Amino acid sequence: MNQLANLEPKALWRQFFNITQLPHPSGCLDALRNYIVEAAQSKGFETQVDEAGNILVRTGEAPKLCLQAHYDMVPQKNDDLVFDFTKDPLSLRIVDGRGGCHAFSDRFRRICRTEVTDTDGAVVHG
Repeated sequence: MNQLANLEPKALWRQFFNITQLPHPSGCLDALRNYIVEAAQSKGFETQVDEAGNILVRTGEAPKLCLQAHYDMVPQKNDDLVFDFTKDPLSLRIVDGRGGCHAFSDRFRRICRTEVTDTDGAVVHG
């Protein structure tokens, strides 16, 4: 986290780091699913997980916005890297002033922005 600690917005990059520490390739989503559900429930939001593993979080009386994203990771690595995507946390680094890792995707930042896991108590959409 040290390399990401100075990036803004801090809450987004803290969540990005937390997500990268939970292995979540296709078929191994329990840890990340539980993280998202527990974070939403800790904010008092209603959560539902269906048989397929989709997560529904209700943040208020009536849905005003529906956000959709897959939360599994399609594992890819260089042949010379020894890495188990089902067990190992991702290694992070700063590339051209931006946070990244060997499996970096803008999708992770979208999840961090749209999830209810921010620690300052605000629900951030978008």
